[in-house]
Order: sequence, then structure tokens, then C-alpha cells
Amino acid sequence: MSEATTLNEAQRTEARLLSFVLFALAILILYACSRYSYLLFHTMVEIFSVLVTLGVFLLAWNARKFLDNHYFLFLAMSFAVAGVLELLHTFAYKGIGIFAGHDANLPTQLWISFRYVVSLSFLAAPLFITRKLNVAAAVAAFGSTAALLILAIFSGHFPDCYVEGRGLTPFKIYSEYLAIIILLASAALLWVNRERFDRRVLNKLVASVLSAACAGIAFTQYLSVYGQANLVGHLFLFLSSFLIYRAIVSTGLKEPAALLFRDLEQSERALKLSEARLQLALEQRTRELIEKEALNAELQRETAVRREVEAELRGREEQFRRAIEEAPIPVVMLTQDGEVLQASRSWLEVTGYAPGAIPSFDGWLQAQVARRAAETVRVQMRELFHLERNSFTADFPVTGSNGRLRHWIFNASFLGRLQDGRSFAVGMAVDITEREEGEAALKRSNERLDLLADTANSLLQSKAPRQLADTLCRQVMDFLGCDVFFNYLVDEEEGVLKLNACAGIGGEQAAAIERLNLGVAICGCAARDACRIVAENIPASQDVRADLVRSLGIKAYACHPLLSQGRVLGTLSFGTRSRTSFSEDDLSLMKAVADQVAIAMERNRMEETLRQAKQTAETASSTKSRFVANMSHELRTPMTGVLGMLDLALLTPDASERADYIQTAQRSARSLLRILNDILDLAKVEAGKFSLDNRPFSLRACIGQAVDIVMPEVKRKGLDLALEVEDGLPDHVQGDQVRLRQVLTNLVGNAVKFTEHGGVAIAVHAGAGNPDGRMEYRFAVRDTGIGIPKDKQHLLFNSFSQLDDSNTRSHGGTGLGLAISKEIVERMGGSIVVEGEPGAGSCFSFSVRLGLLEGEPKPASTTPRPHSQPAAAATGSGRRLLVAEDDPTIRQVLGTMLGRLGYRVEFAEDGEQAVDKWQESCFDMIIMDVQMPRLDGFEATRSIREQELRQGGRLPILAMTAHAMKQDEERCIAAGMDDYISKPIDFRECLDKIAGLLGSSGPACP
Repeated sequence: MSEATTLNEAQRTEARLLSFVLFALAILILYACSRYSYLLFHTMVEIFSVLVTLGVFLLAWNARKFLDNHYFLFLAMSFAVAGVLELLHTFAYKGIGIFAGHDANLPTQLWISFRYVVSLSFLAAPLFITRKLNVAAAVAAFGSTAALLILAIFSGHFPDCYVEGRGLTPFKIYSEYLAIIILLASAALLWVNRERFDRRVLNKLVASVLSAACAGIAFTQYLSVYGQANLVGHLFLFLSSFLIYRAIVSTGLKEPAALLFRDLEQSERALKLSEARLQLALEQRTRELIEKEALNAELQRETAVRREVEAELRGREEQFRRAIEEAPIPVVMLTQDGEVLQASRSWLEVTGYAPGAIPSFDGWLQAQVARRAAETVRVQMRELFHLERNSFTADFPVTGSNGRLRHWIFNASFLGRLQDGRSFAVGMAVDITEREEGEAALKRSNERLDLLADTANSLLQSKAPRQLADTLCRQVMDFLGCDVFFNYLVDEEEGVLKLNACAGIGGEQAAAIERLNLGVAICGCAARDACRIVAENIPASQDVRADLVRSLGIKAYACHPLLSQGRVLGTLSFGTRSRTSFSEDDLSLMKAVADQVAIAMERNRMEETLRQAKQTAETASSTKSRFVANMSHELRTPMTGVLGMLDLALLTPDASERADYIQTAQRSARSLLRILNDILDLAKVEAGKFSLDNRPFSLRACIGQAVDIVMPEVKRKGLDLALEVEDGLPDHVQGDQVRLRQVLTNLVGNAVKFTEHGGVAIAVHAGAGNPDGRMEYRFAVRDTGIGIPKDKQHLLFNSFSQLDDSNTRSHGGTGLGLAISKEIVERMGGSIVVEGEPGAGSCFSFSVRLGLLEGEPKPASTTPRPHSQPAAAATGSGRRLLVAEDDPTIRQVLGTMLGRLGYRVEFAEDGEQAVDKWQESCFDMIIMDVQMPRLDGFEATRSIREQELRQGGRLPILAMTAHAMKQDEERCIAAGMDDYISKPIDFRECLDKIAGLLGSSGPACP
């Protein structure tokens, strides 16, 4: 017997050493996980704690009928509530993201509620060491507590425990300290009642409570949920859970007599001791009574007592047998010769034997346990009955009555000898099949997460996710155990699906399905409808969409669309030839991979778009830079002519030579004005404010005016200019004469500029008519100049673009004329094209739509006079003019010009002076600048018109502004001005408008 005790102690020492090694290894693994991912570390610790609490609950709940000490039952029921709260805390933790819309406060609130439940339960549990627990009331109380806590937390009625940026709240910190105090008090109560517990269980429970208190101290120190204090606290939490597991779960499974049936075992031992003492007393008393006369009476009394003791012993034995029979785990009681004395209903259900047909223990091992494992158990049972050990533990697979293989952890303990002298033992088994299946599921889930993480990492780092899809999808296919996959991408130009990658079929088969129309087969329908399609048990299915994959021998097929912002990029599908369906986990993984591929493709597309936009912007910036350089040259060249000729005019005493210099300066100034007008037109186009002014005009007169403008340069170069207008072409039309003449002038001017020999031909023909009364007119300007290379013709009509923008170019220009001409032509309902070859000349053709009018056209008022003609000899006849202008140079020019023509001119330098002088004197007309200090021309005009409404009369006001857009003219008219002239001032136009306004006004001022 002493040898067995020594062997048993050695086994326990070995078990403790193994537990310490496993615990140290677990701590190292957890620490390594925390270095890699704190979220993974936290989840593993919390899940282990949840499993321990739920294991304690299941163990105590199933053994509740046999527990005399309800301490563990009460603690287990509280652990069930704590396990639920801790599981919710794990799911709500920062980074998991299950409860969207909540920050780190939610998991901290759930944690504090968990701490209160655990600490208060440890404090209250000693009350039920000697008291019986009302199970129904306890279940209702704990269930209500859990529901109220969860409701309070999720409804916002639970105090805040964590604030982002500030850390833990005072409530959370004080709650941790309170929980620590409660736990220390619980440890003290445990120690006070230590006689009621097995020493090994007691020591582990006290150590677990103290570890939980240490965890609470750490949890009062962190500012971040990923902080070092939080890490230390979770390590103490893991230690506390591990000690509870060793104290209750492990001990309850391996040595149930030390925990679940301890009172029963103690009672039985006490009963046997009492019986032995009674037997000794009875024998002694018998000897005494034989010597006495009253032996018979005394023997009768002792016999009655013995019967009572035997009855009590039988009751205890019956209770023990009933406990074995109703045990929630497989239990078997057997003798050393293999006879099964009794088995629990759970053992009978698993093995499939009837109570009266139980074979020997060896027969059961041979029938339902693998041969090698059965032989190991036989050897250990022989050692047990030979007292070489007190107990042993073995794990092995068992084939159940339904043929399903289950995994048992089997523990056997030696109990003693029967009345017939045979040794007997009890064996208990714990079915860990579900646990192993759960571990396998967890392992696969971790592998799934690793695969998704690797996939996301590869896609994020890849510059070509389309090419990477083949490698990634093969990895997913192998993980899912699939046989084929297909990755189609949408060709938006053709409106079809094109095969990007596939596996599991031959090259000829892949070539046959390289293109799919939308709505054809499963992939085409998934792309068309932008939804997932799952086809299962395809051989028995009548779905015509599955015909294609059915022909490939596929039994189950799942296709997911690649979606990005509601747009279908393609499809990703997997198929198997060995299964007829997919699990939800399989479909979830496929969906996650499809989403990752879609995101990567969209990111790659956006990066490519941004790269192209950047390249376009850089090209545009470079083009504009060259344009600015050219424009600087084009502006400075005529400005140099203006300033240089004026300097020469100031220096020469000869009047005729001075006149030549001034005329040259005037030509340079007009050239500068044309450049400014081109820039202004381009600004109108880009601002979307370009508009046409449709009026009746003579088409032939308009063409003639354009020809007159370029004739001096044609003659200077000695070129031929031919004009061909189709006979019978309607001449009285309606449209924008100024813009049409601008286009003709640009095209004909360019033709003359780039032609050194030969000539220029202009042709005008009629096109088709329209139901709206307009007619198409076709113009062609052909030259014999340098020509245009075909690879550069597309640049002609771009803003800021020139075929030769180098510093050595032989022809000047801003590069705006053709761009403006194209805009005008398109606004007039036509188009413009160019043809030509280098050295063979070029031909610009365009068409416009003009309205047809009856009768003869009136002379156009906008026909420019030849610059060689003198100004009209109109005189002011003493009419008084008020000129409101802040610029002294313009005041001097206007005063001199108008004074020479007989006008009497007075000046105002701002709008207020203009209004004051109008009130003080009589004027025949006001020339009002729009932009002046103090009071602008618009406000001054409104002030004058308001006073005229009260006083009567209306004075003509001519607006004068540097703005030349049509809306500027409309604004002047709306302010009360009668006409409008833009700067720089064309004095002939100015004199005509003054004469027109004075002619329509009343008599002259005195």
C-alpha cells in the first residue's frame, strides 16, 4: 500500500510539472502573439477565460444532484453569467468591430460588469457551503442580472468607463479597487472554510482569486486599450482562469472524488470507520455479555443497532449506485476480473449496451476501442488492481453505437475491495469530441484569417492585381478544397466578360469560354445582376444557367461579382467536382476574397487615373508655359514697335517723318489689340460666356471685308488671291457677322502668313437646307504654303498649341486663333476640318448654318472703314460734353480730340464729381467711365437717372469701359446708360456714337 501511495505522489508531481511547463509555454505564446497583434492576444486570453467559466458551469450543473456542498454550484451559475458578459466584451473590443458605432467604452463597461459579477459571486459563494441552493430561484436571479446589465450597458444607462483620448474614468478605476477588495475578502473566507475543501482545490482557488485581484490592479493603470498595463492585467487574468481550470475543471474530470463526490466519499469512509469501531465494540461487548447473565438481552439490543447501521450503509451504497447510474458522464464500476458491476446511463447510451447485456470490460475494449489503445488501458488497469498506482488517465477514440467515432479522456481510480474480497475500481470518461471539433474549427478559422490577411497584403502591395489574381485564387482554391476557379473582367467597350485567370480546366476549354456575354451562364448573370449566384447539386439541377459548368463536371459552383461603388468590375467563382454544396464559411471566404480583389482593382484603376491626370496636367502646364513665353514675345513685339516709333517721333523735327513713325506705332498698337481680343475671346470660351449676336447682314459684304483686311499683306508678298462664290447663293442672311468675319480673317490670314509662293483660294458653296429655315454654308480656304504634317493636325485646334513653339520658329502667333475659330464654327452649328501635306499646302474647310431672309440686305453698321480714309469732318458746334474719367492720359486724349472738333469739354475725376457737375451745369452729353474711385460709373448713372425721374428730361450717357464682354454691355444698358464703347477707344467709332446720341437729344445747352 505504501508503494502505491509513493507512486501516486510521483504521478501527481509529474502532472504538476507538466502543468507548469504548459502554463509557461502558453504565457510565451501569448506574449509572442501580443507582439504580433495585441487584438489576437486579447481575443485568445478572453476566449480561454470564457471556455473555463462555461466548463465550470457545465461540470457543476450536470453534477448538481449529487453535490452536498453547493458552493461550487453557486459559483458555476455566476460563472455562466460572467462568461456571457466576457464573451460580449471580447466581441466589442476595439478592432473586432462586431458592434458598429461603439468605441472602447462599450468593452470596458462589459468588463466592469463581468468583474462585479465574479467578485461578488466569490464573496457570496461561502454562504452555500452548508446551505442548500434553490436552483430555480438562482437561475432566475442570475438570468435577470445578466439581462439587466446587458440592457443597461447597450441602452446607455451604465456609467462610462473609458473616454477616448483621456483613458479610464474614475468610476472604472474605483470599481476595480472595489472588486480587488471584494476578491481579497473572498480569499479570506475561503481560507476560513478550508476544512470544507480538498487541499489541492482550495490552494488553486485562493491563488486564482489573488491573481484576479492583481489583474484588477493592472487594469486601473492603462490609458490605452492596447497599453502595457492592459497586457499585464490580461496575463494575470489568464493565470486566474488557468488556476480555476486546474482547480475545478481538471480536478473534476480527472479526480471527481476530490470535488464532485467528496462529501459522498467522506461519508462512506466515516461510515466504514464507524462500522469498524462498532464491530470492535460489539465483539468486546459480546465477550462481556457472555460472562454476564443478561447476555441475550444485550445481544438483541446490539443486533438492532447493527441492523440500523447496515440499513444506513445500504442506503449509502444505494445512493452511491444511483449517483453512478445518473452521472452525466460515462461512468463504469468494475472488478479486477473485468466484471462490470454498474454503468451510468450515459455510458450505456454511448456504447449502445442494454443494462442486462453489458459484456466484460475487456470485451468492451475489444469491441469499441482501437487495439493499441485497448491494450494500453488493459496494462494500466492491471497496474491499478496490483496497487502499483491509485489512478490513471488515458485518452483514446471510441466507436459509438451509431458508428460515430468519439474521443474520450478516461480516468480510473482504485476504490477498495468487495465483501467477496475482489478489488474494484471506478472509471469515468469525459467526451471531448465537441472540444476537439471546436479546436479544429478554430484552427481552420485562424488559417482562413491568415489567408485573408496574406491576400489583402499581396493585393495592397501589388501594382498589377489583375495578374496577381491567378496566384491568390489558386491559394484560396486549395484552401477550400475546390477543383476550379474562374476570374472574368468586364470589357466596358465591348460590353462582355473576358477571362482573366482560371485553373482546373484544359487550355482548349479555357479558350472556348474566353468571352462571355452578360446574362449568359452563371458568371454572365452574376455580372449582369450584380449579385452572388450559388448553384448546388448541379447534376440534379435543371437550371440552364449551370449548363456550362455542368459540362465541366462541376457539382457545386459559387460566383461572386467584383463590385466597386456599385459598378461591376468582373466576377470571381469557385467550383468543386467532389461536393454538392458549400458551407457558409466557404461562401463567406469567397465573398471576402472577391471584395479584396475588387478593392485592389479599383485602387489600381484610380492610381492609373491619377497618374494619367497628373501627366495630363503636367503636359497642360508645359503647354501653357510655352504659350506664356510665346505670348510674352507676341505682346512685347508690337509694344516695342509702339514705344520705339513714339520715341523716334519725339526726337525727329520733320513733320512728315514724324507722321510715318506715328502711323507705324498705330499699326503696332492695332496688332497688340488683336492679340488682346484673341485672349478675351478665349477667356469667354473657357468661362462658358461666349455668345453670338445674330443680326441680318450681307454674306458677300462680310466675305469682302475679310478679304480687304488681308489684301495689303497679299500684295506685299506678291501672292494670288482667288474668291469663288457659288452663283445663286442667298446673300441676305441672319447670323453673327462679326464672328463669321473673324473666322474668315483667321483662316485667310493664316493662309497668307504661311504661303511664300503661289496663292490663296477662297470658295463658298451652299449646303443642305433645314426645316427650321436655316441653310448650311460651306467655306474652304486653300493655300500653296508649307503644309501641315498629319501627325500634328490634331494639335491645331487646341488652346495654347502651336505646331512650332520653339525659339527659332519663323512665324509668329499666339496659337489661339484656330481654337477660337473652332468654337465659333461649332456655336454656329457647323464643324471645321483641315487637310494637307508638308510642302503641298493645306486646306481649311468649315460650315455654318445661317438664317435666310427675304429682300435686300441693309448696309452693315459694323463695316470698318479703311484706315487710309480720313475721319469724318463732323464738328461739335459748341456742344458741351462732361467726360468722367480717372485716368489723366485718357482725359488729355479725349479733351484734345473732342476740342479740335469743336466740342466744349469739362472733366470729372470720379463719379461724385460727375454727379455734382451735372447738377451745377448744363451738358449735352456725359461720357462716363465705368470704373472710377469713390463712386463708380454705374452708381453715378443711377443717381443721375433717379434725379431725372423727379426733375424731368433725359441726358445721353455714353459708357466707356475696358471690359469688352457682352454681359458688360448689358450691365451698362441696365444701369441707364444709352450706349457703350470699349477701350482702347476707336475714335471714329466714338465720334459716330457721340454724333448719334446728340442727334437724338434735344437742343444744345447755352
